[in-house]
Amino acid sequence: MRIWAAGLGAAVLVAGAGSAALAAPPSVFEATGIFHSVTEGGAQDVGLTIAFKSGHVRIETRSKAAGTSIIVVDKGKDDVAMIDPSQKVVVHMKPSMLKAADGADAGALSSYQGMLDPAHFRTFILEHGGHKVGPGPGILGHRTTVYEATRKGSEMKVWLANDLSLPLKIEGRSAAGVSFDVNITSLNLHPAFGAHFFDATPPGYTDIRAQPNK
Repeated sequence: MRIWAAGLGAAVLVAGAGSAALAAPPSVFEATGIFHSVTEGGAQDVGLTIAFKSGHVRIETRSKAAGTSIIVVDKGKDDVAMIDPSQKVVVHMKPSMLKAADGADAGALSSYQGMLDPAHFRTFILEHGGHKVGPGPGILGHRTTVYEATRKGSEMKVWLANDLSLPLKIEGRSAAGVSFDVNITSLNLHPAFGAHFFDATPPGYTDIRAQPNK
């Protein structure tokens, strides 16, 4: 779930950070890149593919240590589907359960739902001290603007494509001292998704429902 949180919260949902000059993010896209993190245990590189289509989000991660895993979430649904392609198993968990387990406030679930829309991160980043640092370099043929934000001791710098309001590079450090960066290496604005691409339970998979801790 940590890779999902970093990938989803810091890669897909960092769109539209606070400037009227920025265009609206596209309603459909597929971004591929590398999620790099450094902890006391060492460094790790994880391949990352993020697909978005009008409130449907699919995140695939790939690493030598953990293999391939997929997470599917849909705006408006209290469900996170964690898909294991090697075992053909799907574990479903309710974000409201995670909220209760973490002792979060009543607004946590609505904030999570808002983060499933790239356009809503503008509000999020501004509420947490987000500000424009200056122009950034061109990435994948797109001019960028750099923003910084701090939330609960975690620091983040984002390179946003001016014409798309999508993040193409992210650097951050958590309050626990974990540093990470996300570099988008390819961006497809006209992807062709298969019929079951965003299915929370793909055909032939076994469902498992996670239960709250007693």
